[in-house]
Amino acid sequence: MLARRVKCPSCGGILSLPCNIGGQSVRCGLCRKTFVLPTNTPVPEDTIFGWLHNPNEDMDDRASTLTPLSDESRSGSDHTPKSTRSHIRLVSLERNGAMFEFPAEYLQHAKFRCAIPRVCIHCLGRAHLSAHLIIFAPQLRDSISLEAEHKAGQLTIPQGQLGELIGEEMLSRLPEVPNVPPPANLPMPYWVCDLCSGTGTISGQIKVNQENGQGHCRLYIRNPQIAASFLAAVVGTRHHDFTRFVEFAKRAKENRWDALPTVVRHRLEQWFKPVGDERFVAYVPDRNRVRTEDGMAGVIISTRRLIYHRPPVHQEISANTSITFQMRSSKGKETATIFAESFKSRPITLDREGKVKLRKALSEGPFKTAWR
Repeated sequence: MLARRVKCPSCGGILSLPCNIGGQSVRCGLCRKTFVLPTNTPVPEDTIFGWLHNPNEDMDDRASTLTPLSDESRSGSDHTPKSTRSHIRLVSLERNGAMFEFPAEYLQHAKFRCAIPRVCIHCLGRAHLSAHLIIFAPQLRDSISLEAEHKAGQLTIPQGQLGELIGEEMLSRLPEVPNVPPPANLPMPYWVCDLCSGTGTISGQIKVNQENGQGHCRLYIRNPQIAASFLAAVVGTRHHDFTRFVEFAKRAKENRWDALPTVVRHRLEQWFKPVGDERFVAYVPDRNRVRTEDGMAGVIISTRRLIYHRPPVHQEISANTSITFQMRSSKGKETATIFAESFKSRPITLDREGKVKLRKALSEGPFKTAWR
């Protein structure tokens, strides 16, 4: 059974628990306080790609990551629609995001509106989050940009005001969305951390008959991992549309650039543009920065060059150039100082994973590398 790590809200202790017990009360083994587990835990950042490494793994374990809303056994007091499995569909899936279509009536159900995982929709971070509301407009438009047009009230709630609330109790603390047709006025939250803007990450569209309330919605999620978590929460991992995410992940794994998280790719594009037939080989982040800043600094290895970027410094080393890495260990991390001809020596902090990735990438290219 897959496990997940959960932080105790009282003492900060980390508990390792099965994935399939969301929504239940648990007791912390350190402080003995009880708390309720969130039910909208996302598929972890590397889980989709991880499944591809073990094709013979029991699918029952994979399906336990999230409980699908369409289970008839769970469609009780809150009247979760039993037809979710057949009525939500994946319209498109590509590197730039995923598009879903579903009946507008689904916005009346709490479980559906809580299906966006409680992590930053941009970088997948879990700290310093704010709840934003998806705005379903007549045309597919960015929800962050639309916030400025809805002057009737504050549409962003800091996580500190919501605490560990989940489900209907959390939704009751959120404001209705003004100036949109029902049921799109009911809050459907997504989450953005204080380091990300969230612009362009999610968009909504609604077309509804004002007389009978019937209609449909479209939801565009730019981060494929967030989109996969949303779909898994709604229909489960056995659904045929979810297999499209697995196939997408398989193709992305074959293309190392596509395998990078969306936010990291966007940051790297600011300082790496392939020239001619140049191919991306690997990105090694500078662990002198926090993980939420991946893509802002580090080393890129391509088939033509090594690119060092640590703002405001940007330097490159051409392939077939002799490179020396002088290693120094401190507090579980290693600092590699890079030496090469016509290159001012520069340091990069590596964790174990980064060191292995760097060595492997350099061995694949035409670099002449020495380690000291």
